[in-house]
Amino acid sequence: MKQNSTINQEKAPIVYIDEVLSRAGCSIIEQDNRYVKIKANGEKVTLTNFIIIPIEIVQMDNEAQFKVEFHTTSDKSIRKILYTSDFTSTSKFKSALNRNSIDLIYQGNDHDLEIIKDIISKKPYAVKTGVSYVGMFKKASQYVFVSDTKSIDKNGSIVDDVVIMETAKCISTELAEVQPIDSVGLAQLSKFLFKFNILPITATIIGFSASCFLKEKLWQSGRIKHNYLIITGESGSGKSETVENVIMPIFAATNCTISSGQITRFVNARMSASSNLIPMIITEYKPTKLNKNRMDEISDLLRNAYDRTPAYRGRPDLILNEYQPLTPIIIVGEMGFDETAIRERSLEVLFSKANIRDEIIQRRFKMLKRRSRELRMLGRSLLNQALKIEPDELIRRHRAIEERINLSLPSRVKNSIANCMQGLLLLKDVYDSLNMNFEKQVGYSIQELFNSVLSGVHDYLLDGQNEAKGSIEKILEVICRMEESGVLIRGNDYQVINQGTELALNISPLYDKFTKYVREHNILDVEVLSLPQFRKQLRTKEYFSDYKTVRFNTANSADKPVKAYTLDIAKLREILDISALVE
Repeated sequence: MKQNSTINQEKAPIVYIDEVLSRAGCSIIEQDNRYVKIKANGEKVTLTNFIIIPIEIVQMDNEAQFKVEFHTTSDKSIRKILYTSDFTSTSKFKSALNRNSIDLIYQGNDHDLEIIKDIISKKPYAVKTGVSYVGMFKKASQYVFVSDTKSIDKNGSIVDDVVIMETAKCISTELAEVQPIDSVGLAQLSKFLFKFNILPITATIIGFSASCFLKEKLWQSGRIKHNYLIITGESGSGKSETVENVIMPIFAATNCTISSGQITRFVNARMSASSNLIPMIITEYKPTKLNKNRMDEISDLLRNAYDRTPAYRGRPDLILNEYQPLTPIIIVGEMGFDETAIRERSLEVLFSKANIRDEIIQRRFKMLKRRSRELRMLGRSLLNQALKIEPDELIRRHRAIEERINLSLPSRVKNSIANCMQGLLLLKDVYDSLNMNFEKQVGYSIQELFNSVLSGVHDYLLDGQNEAKGSIEKILEVICRMEESGVLIRGNDYQVINQGTELALNISPLYDKFTKYVREHNILDVEVLSLPQFRKQLRTKEYFSDYKTVRFNTANSADKPVKAYTLDIAKLREILDISALVE
Protein backbone atom coordinates (compact mmCIF):
# COMPACT_ATOMS: atom_id res chain seq x y z
CA MET A 1 0.00 0.00 0.00
CA LYS A 2 1.19 3.51 -0.73
CA GLN A 3 1.94 5.56 2.35
CA ASN A 4 1.02 9.15 3.11
CA SER A 5 3.56 11.61 1.78
CA THR A 6 5.90 13.77 3.88
CA ILE A 7 5.42 17.47 3.30
CA ASN A 8 8.46 19.04 1.70
CA GLN A 9 9.52 22.09 3.66
CA GLU A 10 12.25 23.31 1.28
CA LYS A 11 11.72 26.28 -0.99
CA ALA A 12 13.92 24.98 -3.83
CA PRO A 13 12.00 24.13 -7.02
CA ILE A 14 10.94 20.53 -7.49
CA VAL A 15 11.42 19.72 -11.17
CA TYR A 16 10.11 16.48 -12.66
CA ILE A 17 12.15 16.17 -15.86
CA ASP A 18 11.19 12.57 -16.66
CA GLU A 19 7.54 12.70 -15.55
CA VAL A 20 5.77 14.10 -18.56
CA LEU A 21 6.42 17.66 -17.52
CA SER A 22 7.80 18.83 -20.82
CA ARG A 23 5.00 18.92 -23.32
CA ALA A 24 4.39 21.25 -26.25
CA GLY A 25 7.59 23.13 -25.51
CA CYS A 26 6.91 23.99 -21.87
CA SER A 27 7.23 22.44 -18.43
CA ILE A 28 5.61 22.86 -15.00
CA ILE A 29 7.45 22.88 -11.71
CA GLU A 30 6.59 23.27 -8.04
CA GLN A 31 8.23 26.35 -6.55
CA ASP A 32 7.49 28.23 -3.34
CA ASN A 33 4.12 26.47 -2.91
CA ARG A 34 3.11 27.33 -6.47
CA TYR A 35 2.77 25.52 -9.74
CA VAL A 36 4.89 27.49 -12.21
CA LYS A 37 4.86 27.02 -16.00
CA ILE A 38 8.20 27.49 -17.78
CA LYS A 39 7.69 28.37 -21.44
CA ALA A 40 10.06 27.42 -24.25
CA ASN A 41 11.62 30.89 -24.17
CA GLY A 42 12.35 30.54 -20.45
CA GLU A 43 9.53 32.82 -19.30
CA LYS A 44 7.87 31.75 -15.99
CA VAL A 45 4.10 31.96 -15.51
CA THR A 46 2.53 31.35 -12.10
CA LEU A 47 -0.50 29.06 -12.42
CA THR A 48 -1.58 28.70 -8.79
CA ASN A 49 -1.07 29.96 -5.28
CA PHE A 50 -0.84 26.39 -3.95
CA ILE A 51 0.59 22.95 -4.44
CA ILE A 52 -1.35 19.73 -3.81
CA ILE A 53 -0.11 17.01 -1.43
CA PRO A 54 -2.15 13.80 -1.89
CA ILE A 55 -3.08 11.92 1.29
CA GLU A 56 -5.30 9.07 0.16
CA ILE A 57 -7.51 7.95 -2.70
CA VAL A 58 -10.71 6.05 -1.98
CA GLN A 59 -11.84 3.92 -4.90
CA MET A 60 -15.14 2.34 -5.86
CA ASP A 61 -16.14 0.66 -9.10
CA ASN A 62 -17.50 3.81 -10.70
CA GLU A 63 -16.22 6.60 -8.47
CA ALA A 64 -13.12 7.73 -6.59
CA GLN A 65 -12.46 10.47 -4.07
CA PHE A 66 -9.10 12.05 -3.38
CA LYS A 67 -8.25 13.42 0.05
CA VAL A 68 -5.58 16.08 -0.46
CA GLU A 69 -3.91 18.93 1.36
CA PHE A 70 -3.33 22.29 -0.32
CA HIS A 71 -0.19 24.15 0.81
CA THR A 72 -0.59 27.80 -0.12
CA THR A 73 1.83 30.65 -0.64
CA SER A 74 0.51 32.23 2.55
CA ASP A 75 1.59 29.11 4.49
CA LYS A 76 -1.95 27.82 4.97
CA SER A 77 -2.79 24.11 4.88
CA ILE A 78 -6.27 23.35 3.58
CA ARG A 79 -7.68 19.82 3.42
CA LYS A 80 -10.27 18.97 0.82
CA ILE A 81 -12.01 16.01 -0.77
CA LEU A 82 -11.65 16.08 -4.53
CA TYR A 83 -13.20 13.68 -7.00
CA THR A 84 -11.55 12.33 -10.11
CA SER A 85 -14.22 14.11 -12.15
CA ASP A 86 -12.99 17.44 -10.72
CA PHE A 87 -9.85 17.10 -12.85
CA THR A 88 -11.69 16.67 -16.17
CA SER A 89 -11.87 20.40 -16.96
CA THR A 90 -10.67 23.76 -15.72
CA SER A 91 -14.19 24.87 -14.84
CA LYS A 92 -14.85 21.79 -12.69
CA PHE A 93 -11.46 22.13 -11.01
CA LYS A 94 -12.10 25.78 -10.14
CA SER A 95 -15.51 24.88 -8.82
CA ALA A 96 -13.93 22.27 -6.55
CA LEU A 97 -11.34 24.79 -5.33
CA ASN A 98 -14.06 27.25 -4.37
CA ARG A 99 -16.04 24.64 -2.46
CA ASN A 100 -16.03 25.96 1.14
CA SER A 101 -13.00 28.16 0.47
CA ILE A 102 -11.89 31.27 -1.44
CA ASP A 103 -8.16 30.92 -0.70
CA LEU A 104 -7.22 28.84 -3.73
CA ILE A 105 -6.51 30.31 -7.18
CA TYR A 106 -5.93 28.49 -10.48
CA GLN A 107 -5.04 30.44 -13.66
CA GLY A 108 -4.05 27.61 -16.00
CA ASN A 109 -5.87 25.80 -18.81
CA ASP A 110 -7.02 22.22 -19.35
CA HIS A 111 -3.62 21.15 -20.64
CA ASP A 112 -1.85 22.59 -17.60
CA LEU A 113 -4.28 20.76 -15.37
CA GLU A 114 -3.39 17.45 -16.99
CA ILE A 115 0.29 18.01 -16.23
CA ILE A 116 -0.46 18.99 -12.62
CA LYS A 117 -2.57 15.87 -12.26
CA ASP A 118 0.38 13.83 -13.49
CA ILE A 119 2.66 15.46 -10.89
CA ILE A 120 0.19 14.62 -8.11
CA SER A 121 -0.22 11.03 -9.27
CA LYS A 122 3.52 10.39 -8.93
CA LYS A 123 3.55 11.31 -5.25
CA PRO A 124 2.96 8.72 -2.51
CA TYR A 125 -0.53 8.32 -1.04
CA ALA A 126 -2.66 5.63 0.56
CA VAL A 127 -5.10 3.64 -1.57
CA LYS A 128 -8.32 2.60 0.14
CA THR A 129 -11.55 0.80 -0.75
CA GLY A 130 -14.66 2.94 -0.82
CA VAL A 131 -18.07 1.80 0.42
CA SER A 132 -21.33 3.56 -0.38
CA TYR A 133 -23.21 2.64 2.80
CA VAL A 134 -22.93 2.27 6.56
CA GLY A 135 -23.00 -1.32 7.76
CA MET A 136 -21.62 -4.73 6.91
CA PHE A 137 -19.09 -4.94 4.06
CA LYS A 138 -17.58 -8.17 2.84
CA LYS A 139 -13.85 -7.75 2.38
CA ALA A 140 -12.41 -10.85 0.76
CA SER A 141 -13.96 -13.63 2.88
CA GLN A 142 -14.44 -11.60 6.06
CA TYR A 143 -17.01 -8.99 7.06
CA VAL A 144 -16.11 -5.59 8.45
CA PHE A 145 -18.39 -2.92 9.88
CA VAL A 146 -18.11 0.45 8.17
CA SER A 147 -19.29 3.57 10.00
CA ASP A 148 -18.95 7.30 9.38
CA THR A 149 -15.74 7.51 11.37
CA LYS A 150 -13.97 4.17 11.02
CA SER A 151 -14.20 0.51 10.06
CA ILE A 152 -13.71 -2.43 12.43
CA ASP A 153 -13.38 -6.20 12.04
CA LYS A 154 -14.80 -9.04 14.14
CA ASN A 155 -12.02 -8.55 16.71
CA GLY A 156 -12.78 -4.86 17.11
CA SER A 157 -9.56 -3.90 15.35
CA ILE A 158 -9.57 -0.86 13.10
CA VAL A 159 -9.51 -1.59 9.37
CA ASP A 160 -7.66 1.33 7.80
CA ASP A 161 -8.17 0.57 4.13
CA VAL A 162 -12.00 0.52 4.02
CA VAL A 163 -13.89 3.81 4.37
CA ILE A 164 -17.28 5.23 3.47
CA MET A 165 -17.44 7.64 0.55
CA GLU A 166 -18.18 11.24 1.54
CA THR A 167 -21.00 11.51 -1.02
CA ALA A 168 -22.68 8.40 0.41
CA LYS A 169 -23.09 9.65 3.97
CA CYS A 170 -26.72 9.94 5.01
CA ILE A 171 -27.91 7.56 7.75
CA SER A 172 -25.18 7.50 10.37
CA THR A 173 -24.22 5.74 13.58
CA GLU A 174 -21.75 6.00 16.44
CA LEU A 175 -21.67 2.23 17.10
CA ALA A 176 -17.98 1.91 16.23
CA GLU A 177 -17.18 4.42 18.98
CA VAL A 178 -19.19 2.59 21.67
CA GLN A 179 -17.73 -0.01 24.01
CA PRO A 180 -19.39 -3.46 24.24
CA ILE A 181 -21.59 -4.09 27.25
CA ASP A 182 -20.23 -5.94 30.29
CA SER A 183 -22.01 -8.41 32.55
CA VAL A 184 -22.91 -5.74 35.14
CA GLY A 185 -24.53 -3.44 32.56
CA LEU A 186 -26.33 -6.31 30.86
CA ALA A 187 -27.70 -7.58 34.16
CA GLN A 188 -29.17 -4.13 34.86
CA LEU A 189 -30.61 -3.86 31.38
CA SER A 190 -32.11 -7.36 31.46
CA LYS A 191 -34.64 -6.38 34.13
CA PHE A 192 -36.52 -4.19 31.64
CA LEU A 193 -35.51 -5.39 28.15
CA PHE A 194 -38.68 -7.39 27.50
CA LYS A 195 -40.93 -5.73 30.08
CA PHE A 196 -41.45 -2.18 28.81
CA ASN A 197 -44.73 -3.28 27.16
CA ILE A 198 -46.65 -6.52 26.70
CA LEU A 199 -44.47 -9.43 25.59
CA PRO A 200 -45.72 -9.87 21.98
CA ILE A 201 -44.72 -6.25 21.36
CA THR A 202 -41.38 -6.25 23.16
CA ALA A 203 -40.25 -9.63 21.79
CA THR A 204 -41.03 -8.52 18.24
CA ILE A 205 -39.32 -5.12 18.59
CA ILE A 206 -36.16 -6.46 20.25
CA GLY A 207 -36.02 -9.44 17.89
CA PHE A 208 -36.43 -7.28 14.79
CA SER A 209 -33.86 -4.74 15.98
CA ALA A 210 -31.28 -7.45 16.64
CA SER A 211 -32.01 -9.13 13.30
CA CYS A 212 -30.98 -5.93 11.49
CA PHE A 213 -27.37 -6.71 12.46
CA LEU A 214 -27.67 -9.96 10.47
CA LYS A 215 -29.50 -8.56 7.46
CA GLU A 216 -26.53 -8.44 5.09
CA LYS A 217 -25.11 -11.80 6.12
CA LEU A 218 -28.49 -13.47 5.67
CA TRP A 219 -28.75 -12.03 2.19
CA GLN A 220 -25.19 -12.81 1.14
CA SER A 221 -25.17 -16.34 2.50
CA GLY A 222 -28.64 -17.53 1.52
CA ARG A 223 -30.48 -14.75 -0.34
CA ILE A 224 -32.76 -14.52 2.71
CA LYS A 225 -34.87 -11.38 2.49
CA HIS A 226 -35.41 -9.10 5.45
CA ASN A 227 -38.87 -7.95 6.46
CA TYR A 228 -39.81 -4.51 7.77
CA LEU A 229 -41.44 -3.55 11.06
CA ILE A 230 -44.73 -1.67 11.24
CA ILE A 231 -45.49 0.02 14.56
CA THR A 232 -49.13 1.15 14.78
CA GLY A 233 -51.42 2.44 17.49
CA GLU A 234 -53.46 5.38 18.63
CA SER A 235 -51.94 8.76 19.33
CA GLY A 236 -50.26 8.88 22.73
CA SER A 237 -49.79 5.12 23.00
CA GLY A 238 -45.98 5.30 23.24
CA LYS A 239 -44.90 4.51 19.66
CA SER A 240 -42.54 7.44 19.14
CA GLU A 241 -41.12 7.21 22.64
CA THR A 242 -40.29 3.55 22.07
CA VAL A 243 -38.55 4.35 18.79
CA GLU A 244 -36.54 7.21 20.32
CA ASN A 245 -35.65 5.57 23.62
CA VAL A 246 -35.36 1.87 22.79
CA ILE A 247 -34.78 1.24 19.09
CA MET A 248 -32.53 4.16 18.11
CA PRO A 249 -30.15 3.76 21.08
CA ILE A 250 -29.55 0.10 20.17
CA PHE A 251 -28.13 1.33 16.85
CA ALA A 252 -26.50 4.48 18.32
CA ALA A 253 -28.25 5.98 15.30
CA THR A 254 -28.43 9.55 14.03
CA ASN A 255 -30.08 10.95 10.90
CA CYS A 256 -32.17 7.81 10.43
CA THR A 257 -35.71 9.18 10.76
CA ILE A 258 -37.89 10.94 8.22
CA SER A 259 -41.52 12.04 8.33
CA SER A 260 -43.80 10.38 5.78
CA GLY A 261 -44.79 13.85 4.57
CA GLN A 262 -41.20 14.44 3.39
CA ILE A 263 -40.98 11.26 1.34
CA THR A 264 -40.04 11.68 -2.33
CA ARG A 265 -38.62 9.28 -4.88
CA PHE A 266 -35.11 10.69 -4.54
CA VAL A 267 -35.23 10.78 -0.72
CA ASN A 268 -36.30 7.13 -0.73
CA ALA A 269 -33.55 6.13 -3.14
CA ARG A 270 -30.82 8.09 -1.37
CA MET A 271 -31.72 7.18 2.20
CA SER A 272 -32.54 3.51 1.64
CA ALA A 273 -29.18 2.98 -0.10
CA SER A 274 -27.08 4.55 2.67
CA SER A 275 -27.06 1.66 5.17
CA ASN A 276 -27.59 -2.11 5.24
CA LEU A 277 -27.80 -2.30 9.04
CA ILE A 278 -29.12 0.93 10.60
CA PRO A 279 -32.88 1.15 9.93
CA MET A 280 -34.59 3.89 7.99
CA ILE A 281 -37.46 4.98 10.26
CA ILE A 282 -40.49 6.58 8.58
CA THR A 283 -42.61 8.39 11.16
CA GLU A 284 -46.08 10.00 11.18
CA TYR A 285 -47.51 7.52 8.70
CA LYS A 286 -51.12 8.70 8.36
CA PRO A 287 -52.65 7.53 5.06
CA THR A 288 -55.69 9.78 5.44
CA LYS A 289 -53.45 12.86 5.44
CA LEU A 290 -51.04 11.79 2.69
CA ASN A 291 -51.65 12.37 -1.00
CA LYS A 292 -51.64 9.48 -3.44
CA ASN A 293 -48.12 10.19 -4.70
CA ARG A 294 -46.65 9.97 -1.19
CA MET A 295 -48.57 6.76 -0.53
CA ASP A 296 -47.35 5.24 -3.79
CA GLU A 297 -43.73 6.22 -3.06
CA ILE A 298 -43.85 4.55 0.36
CA SER A 299 -45.49 1.45 -1.07
CA ASP A 300 -42.88 1.24 -3.85
CA LEU A 301 -40.07 1.69 -1.33
CA LEU A 302 -41.31 -1.22 0.78
CA ARG A 303 -41.70 -3.53 -2.19
CA ASN A 304 -38.33 -2.61 -3.67
CA ALA A 305 -36.48 -2.78 -0.35
CA TYR A 306 -37.70 -6.32 0.31
CA ASP A 307 -36.49 -7.57 -3.07
CA ARG A 308 -33.52 -5.16 -3.34
CA THR A 309 -34.81 -3.76 -6.61
CA PRO A 310 -32.60 -0.76 -7.47
CA ALA A 311 -33.80 2.74 -8.33
CA TYR A 312 -32.10 4.87 -10.98
CA ARG A 313 -31.55 8.60 -11.25
CA GLY A 314 -30.18 10.34 -14.33
CA ARG A 315 -27.32 12.85 -14.18
CA PRO A 316 -26.70 15.85 -16.46
CA ASP A 317 -23.83 13.93 -18.11
CA LEU A 318 -26.34 11.21 -19.14
CA ILE A 319 -24.93 8.68 -16.67
CA LEU A 320 -27.40 6.70 -14.53
CA ASN A 321 -26.79 6.52 -10.80
CA GLU A 322 -27.98 3.27 -9.27
CA TYR A 323 -29.43 3.24 -5.75
CA GLN A 324 -29.98 -0.21 -4.32
CA PRO A 325 -32.30 -0.21 -1.29
CA LEU A 326 -30.37 -1.91 1.50
CA THR A 327 -31.59 -0.46 4.76
CA PRO A 328 -33.99 -2.18 7.18
CA ILE A 329 -37.23 -0.20 7.36
CA ILE A 330 -39.51 0.73 10.27
CA ILE A 331 -42.86 2.45 9.68
CA VAL A 332 -44.48 4.28 12.61
CA GLY A 333 -48.03 5.61 12.47
CA GLU A 334 -51.59 5.40 13.65
CA MET A 335 -52.58 3.10 10.78
CA GLY A 336 -50.96 0.09 9.17
CA PHE A 337 -51.17 -1.27 5.64
CA ASP A 338 -54.03 -3.14 4.01
CA GLU A 339 -52.08 -4.22 0.95
CA THR A 340 -51.56 -7.98 1.26
CA ALA A 341 -48.12 -8.00 -0.38
CA ILE A 342 -46.83 -5.46 2.15
CA ARG A 343 -48.42 -7.09 5.19
CA GLU A 344 -46.91 -10.47 4.33
CA ARG A 345 -43.46 -8.88 4.06
CA SER A 346 -43.65 -7.29 7.51
CA LEU A 347 -44.02 -7.77 11.23
CA GLU A 348 -46.57 -5.55 12.94
CA VAL A 349 -47.14 -4.48 16.54
CA LEU A 350 -50.15 -2.58 17.85
CA PHE A 351 -49.62 -0.11 20.69
CA SER A 352 -52.45 0.78 23.06
CA LYS A 353 -52.96 3.43 25.72
CA ALA A 354 -54.37 0.71 27.94
CA ASN A 355 -50.97 -0.98 28.05
CA ILE A 356 -48.95 2.11 28.91
CA ARG A 357 -51.45 3.11 31.62
CA ASP A 358 -50.40 0.00 33.54
CA GLU A 359 -48.31 1.37 36.41
CA ILE A 360 -45.81 -1.51 36.34
CA ILE A 361 -45.22 -1.15 32.59
CA GLN A 362 -44.90 2.63 32.99
CA ARG A 363 -42.27 2.25 35.69
CA ARG A 364 -40.28 -0.31 33.70
CA PHE A 365 -40.36 1.85 30.56
CA LYS A 366 -39.08 4.86 32.53
CA MET A 367 -36.26 2.75 33.92
CA LEU A 368 -35.35 1.50 30.44
CA LYS A 369 -35.30 5.07 29.10
CA ARG A 370 -32.61 5.86 31.66
CA ARG A 371 -30.50 3.00 30.29
CA SER A 372 -29.68 4.63 26.97
CA ARG A 373 -25.94 4.11 27.52
CA GLU A 374 -26.44 0.39 28.21
CA LEU A 375 -28.70 0.04 25.15
CA ARG A 376 -25.96 1.56 22.97
CA MET A 377 -23.42 -0.81 24.48
CA LEU A 378 -25.78 -3.73 23.88
CA GLY A 379 -25.98 -2.64 20.25
CA ARG A 380 -22.18 -2.75 19.99
CA SER A 381 -22.17 -6.24 21.50
CA LEU A 382 -24.81 -7.37 19.02
CA LEU A 383 -22.62 -5.97 16.25
CA ASN A 384 -19.59 -7.90 17.55
CA GLN A 385 -21.56 -11.15 17.62
CA ALA A 386 -23.00 -10.51 14.17
CA LEU A 387 -19.47 -10.02 12.79
CA LYS A 388 -18.29 -13.27 14.38
CA ILE A 389 -21.15 -15.63 13.55
CA GLU A 390 -20.51 -17.92 10.60
CA PRO A 391 -22.91 -17.72 7.63
CA ASP A 392 -23.45 -21.51 7.70
CA GLU A 393 -24.67 -21.25 11.29
CA LEU A 394 -27.15 -18.53 10.29
CA ILE A 395 -28.58 -20.70 7.52
CA ARG A 396 -28.84 -23.69 9.89
CA ARG A 397 -30.69 -21.59 12.46
CA HIS A 398 -33.03 -20.14 9.86
CA ARG A 399 -34.07 -23.54 8.56
CA ALA A 400 -34.53 -24.93 12.07
CA ILE A 401 -36.79 -22.02 13.03
CA GLU A 402 -38.92 -22.27 9.89
CA GLU A 403 -39.48 -26.00 10.55
CA ARG A 404 -41.10 -25.09 13.87
CA ILE A 405 -43.56 -22.64 12.31
CA ASN A 406 -47.11 -23.56 11.29
CA LEU A 407 -46.98 -24.91 7.73
CA SER A 408 -50.24 -23.15 6.82
CA LEU A 409 -48.66 -19.69 7.19
CA PRO A 410 -47.53 -17.95 3.97
CA SER A 411 -43.82 -18.45 3.23
CA ARG A 412 -43.03 -14.73 3.54
CA VAL A 413 -44.66 -14.56 6.97
CA LYS A 414 -42.64 -17.59 8.08
CA ASN A 415 -39.49 -15.89 6.83
CA SER A 416 -40.32 -12.74 8.85
CA ILE A 417 -40.82 -14.79 12.01
CA ALA A 418 -37.55 -16.65 11.39
CA ASN A 419 -35.70 -13.33 10.95
CA CYS A 420 -37.07 -12.05 14.25
CA MET A 421 -36.05 -15.24 16.03
CA GLN A 422 -32.57 -14.97 14.49
CA GLY A 423 -32.32 -11.62 16.23
CA LEU A 424 -33.36 -13.10 19.58
CA LEU A 425 -30.83 -15.91 19.19
CA LEU A 426 -28.14 -13.34 18.41
CA LEU A 427 -29.11 -11.57 21.63
CA LYS A 428 -28.75 -14.88 23.48
CA ASP A 429 -25.26 -15.18 21.95
CA VAL A 430 -24.35 -11.91 23.69
CA TYR A 431 -25.40 -13.40 27.04
CA ASP A 432 -23.53 -16.63 26.31
CA SER A 433 -20.36 -14.68 25.46
CA LEU A 434 -20.48 -13.17 28.98
CA ASN A 435 -21.29 -16.55 30.62
CA MET A 436 -24.72 -15.28 31.65
CA ASN A 437 -27.90 -17.36 31.72
CA PHE A 438 -30.26 -15.73 29.22
CA GLU A 439 -33.49 -17.14 30.64
CA LYS A 440 -32.69 -16.23 34.24
CA GLN A 441 -31.58 -12.73 33.33
CA VAL A 442 -34.51 -11.67 31.10
CA GLY A 443 -37.17 -13.77 32.81
CA TYR A 444 -38.27 -15.60 29.66
CA SER A 445 -37.06 -18.62 27.74
CA ILE A 446 -36.38 -18.53 24.00
CA GLN A 447 -39.48 -20.72 23.53
CA GLU A 448 -41.66 -18.22 25.42
CA LEU A 449 -40.34 -15.38 23.27
CA PHE A 450 -40.91 -17.48 20.14
CA ASN A 451 -44.52 -18.11 21.18
CA SER A 452 -45.01 -14.39 21.85
CA VAL A 453 -43.72 -13.44 18.40
CA LEU A 454 -46.10 -16.00 16.85
CA SER A 455 -48.94 -14.61 18.96
CA GLY A 456 -48.16 -11.08 17.74
CA VAL A 457 -48.12 -12.21 14.11
CA HIS A 458 -51.45 -14.00 14.56
CA ASP A 459 -53.16 -11.10 16.38
CA TYR A 460 -51.62 -7.98 14.81
CA LEU A 461 -50.55 -9.01 11.32
CA LEU A 462 -53.05 -11.69 10.28
CA ASP A 463 -56.06 -10.47 12.29
CA GLY A 464 -56.54 -13.88 13.88
CA GLN A 465 -56.31 -15.81 10.60
CA ASN A 466 -53.61 -18.09 9.25
CA GLU A 467 -52.87 -15.79 6.33
CA ALA A 468 -53.29 -12.21 5.28
CA LYS A 469 -56.45 -11.43 3.34
CA GLY A 470 -55.96 -11.15 -0.40
CA SER A 471 -57.77 -9.00 -2.95
CA ILE A 472 -60.66 -11.46 -3.35
CA GLU A 473 -61.28 -11.72 0.40
CA LYS A 474 -61.30 -7.94 0.73
CA ILE A 475 -63.80 -7.65 -2.10
CA LEU A 476 -66.03 -10.24 -0.42
CA GLU A 477 -65.78 -8.26 2.84
CA VAL A 478 -67.06 -5.16 1.06
CA ILE A 479 -69.88 -7.21 -0.45
CA CYS A 480 -70.88 -8.20 3.10
CA ARG A 481 -70.88 -4.51 4.07
CA MET A 482 -73.08 -3.78 1.06
CA GLU A 483 -75.63 -6.33 2.30
CA GLU A 484 -75.58 -4.79 5.79
CA SER A 485 -76.17 -1.35 4.19
CA GLY A 486 -79.17 -2.63 2.24
CA VAL A 487 -77.50 -2.25 -1.16
CA LEU A 488 -77.86 -5.92 -2.18
CA ILE A 489 -81.01 -7.93 -2.73
CA ARG A 490 -81.03 -11.57 -1.70
CA GLY A 491 -82.35 -13.65 -4.57
CA ASN A 492 -81.20 -11.11 -7.14
CA ASP A 493 -77.51 -10.58 -6.35
CA TYR A 494 -76.79 -13.73 -4.38
CA GLN A 495 -78.45 -16.92 -3.09
CA VAL A 496 -77.78 -19.49 -0.37
CA ILE A 497 -78.33 -22.93 -1.91
CA ASN A 498 -77.90 -26.66 -1.25
CA GLN A 499 -79.34 -26.68 2.26
CA GLY A 500 -77.25 -23.71 3.31
CA THR A 501 -73.88 -25.18 2.27
CA GLU A 502 -73.11 -22.96 -0.73
CA LEU A 503 -73.21 -19.24 -1.50
CA ALA A 504 -74.08 -18.45 -5.12
CA LEU A 505 -73.03 -15.08 -6.59
CA ASN A 506 -74.76 -13.52 -9.59
CA ILE A 507 -71.43 -11.99 -10.59
CA SER A 508 -72.22 -9.50 -13.39
CA PRO A 509 -74.84 -7.29 -11.66
CA LEU A 510 -73.25 -7.85 -8.23
CA TYR A 511 -69.81 -6.69 -9.36
CA ASP A 512 -71.25 -3.59 -11.02
CA LYS A 513 -72.87 -2.67 -7.71
CA PHE A 514 -69.57 -3.36 -5.90
CA THR A 515 -67.50 -1.03 -8.11
CA LYS A 516 -70.11 1.72 -7.76
CA TYR A 517 -70.20 1.28 -3.97
CA VAL A 518 -66.39 1.50 -3.67
CA ARG A 519 -66.31 4.66 -5.79
CA GLU A 520 -69.18 6.42 -4.03
CA HIS A 521 -67.93 5.58 -0.52
CA ASN A 522 -64.27 6.35 -1.31
CA ILE A 523 -63.04 2.96 -0.09
CA LEU A 524 -59.25 3.06 -0.48
CA ASP A 525 -58.13 -0.19 1.14
CA VAL A 526 -59.56 -2.48 -1.57
CA GLU A 527 -58.03 -3.11 -4.96
CA VAL A 528 -60.78 -3.04 -7.59
CA LEU A 529 -59.97 -5.80 -10.07
CA SER A 530 -61.44 -5.95 -13.53
CA LEU A 531 -64.39 -8.33 -13.76
CA PRO A 532 -62.44 -10.94 -15.80
CA GLN A 533 -59.59 -10.82 -13.26
CA PHE A 534 -62.02 -11.17 -10.35
CA ARG A 535 -63.60 -14.23 -11.99
CA LYS A 536 -60.21 -15.75 -12.76
CA GLN A 537 -58.81 -15.26 -9.26
CA LEU A 538 -62.02 -16.39 -7.56
CA ARG A 539 -61.75 -19.76 -9.32
CA THR A 540 -58.34 -20.39 -7.71
CA LYS A 541 -59.58 -20.02 -4.12
CA GLU A 542 -59.89 -23.08 -1.88
CA TYR A 543 -63.46 -22.11 -1.04
CA PHE A 544 -64.51 -21.94 -4.70
CA SER A 545 -67.01 -24.72 -5.35
CA ASP A 546 -68.40 -24.57 -8.89
CA TYR A 547 -69.54 -22.46 -11.83
CA LYS A 548 -73.07 -23.65 -12.52
CA THR A 549 -76.65 -22.66 -13.23
CA VAL A 550 -78.57 -21.13 -10.31
CA ARG A 551 -82.00 -19.49 -10.41
CA PHE A 552 -82.10 -15.72 -9.68
CA ASN A 553 -84.63 -12.95 -9.97
CA THR A 554 -83.56 -10.47 -12.64
CA ALA A 555 -84.79 -7.11 -13.90
CA ASN A 556 -86.67 -8.83 -16.73
CA SER A 557 -88.00 -12.00 -15.13
CA ALA A 558 -88.31 -13.94 -11.89
CA ASP A 559 -86.72 -17.29 -11.19
CA LYS A 560 -84.45 -17.14 -14.23
CA PRO A 561 -81.57 -19.66 -14.63
CA VAL A 562 -78.24 -17.80 -14.55
CA LYS A 563 -74.64 -19.04 -14.55
CA ALA A 564 -73.27 -18.31 -11.06
CA TYR A 565 -70.10 -18.77 -9.04
CA THR A 566 -70.74 -20.90 -5.96
CA LEU A 567 -68.60 -20.83 -2.83
CA ASP A 568 -68.29 -23.36 -0.01
CA ILE A 569 -69.75 -21.58 3.03
CA ALA A 570 -67.97 -23.70 5.64
CA LYS A 571 -64.53 -23.03 4.11
CA LEU A 572 -65.31 -19.36 3.56
CA ARG A 573 -66.31 -18.94 7.22
CA GLU A 574 -62.80 -20.01 8.24
CA ILE A 575 -61.45 -16.87 6.57
CA LEU A 576 -64.24 -14.26 6.66
CA ASP A 577 -67.26 -13.30 8.69
CA ILE A 578 -70.01 -13.75 6.08
CA SER A 579 -72.93 -13.90 8.49
CA ALA A 580 -74.57 -10.91 6.75
CA LEU A 581 -74.93 -12.99 3.59
CA VAL A 582 -75.78 -16.45 4.92
CA GLU A 583 -77.89 -15.89 8.04
